Amino acid sequence: MTESSYVLDNDWVYERERFDAIERNLDPGTIWALTEIGVSNGWNCLEVGAGGGSVTEWLCKPVGSDGQVTAIDLNNRFVDLLDYENLEVHELNVVTDDLLVEEYDLVHSRFILAHLPERDSVLVKMIQALRPGRWMLV
Repeated sequence: MTESSYVLDNDWVYERERFDAIERNLDPGTIWALTEIGVSNGWNCLEVGAGGGSVTEWLCKPVGSDGQVTAIDLNNRFVDLLDYENLEVHELNVVTDDLLVEEYDLVHSRFILAHLPERDSVLVKMIQALRPGRWMLV
């Protein structure tokens, strides 16, 4: 998959507005689920398709200085604006690039699989990125 085959281009002039609408409507449920999972101090979290960065930013707070949040996307222009010591941001194509194996306590993604014809292989990578017995929220 190339960047140009992605259904919704992150360089679109109205992309921030699109992300704002998604965040307004979906963040409350996502945050509720992450809270129920028990995301807390010291967790190592991966955000696949970080988009506008609202979930990435939320994750940085409960994992604290003992934890780590890694945000990946094809275009990180919004996530790059976040300033957290426990945040690493990487431009990465989850279809063609590898993820670390058994590294994360939580892997979160919202909508990315719906946009990828290679969703099955990406889902396998996301599962393999989890430490045994840990959590994925898609």
